[in-house]
Amino acid sequence: MVTASEDKTAKIWNAETGKDLLTLQGHEDYLLSAAFSTDGQRVTTASLDGVEKLWEAVDWSLTKEAFDELKRRRYQDRLTAYAAKPE
Repeated sequence: MVTASEDKTAKIWNAETGKDLLTLQGHEDYLLSAAFSTDGQRVTTASLDGVEKLWEAVDWSLTKEAFDELKRRRYQDRLTAYAAKPE
């Protein structure tokens, strides 16, 4: 399984043992999501830095990187609004 973290990494775990198998690094801000493809051959990660990365699960090489400045701004606006929201 894969998890996304505020430490700017995604971790690959053995679901049966709970052992940390691998850490995917390269984002400049915390991760918003990480997921395996339906065939289990790739992992995608998305970060508040506005970058989405596609990793090959065979050798964990980075195969695609896309930057979306508009998406990054929207996430930042949402987080700013949430942080300023009175309870």
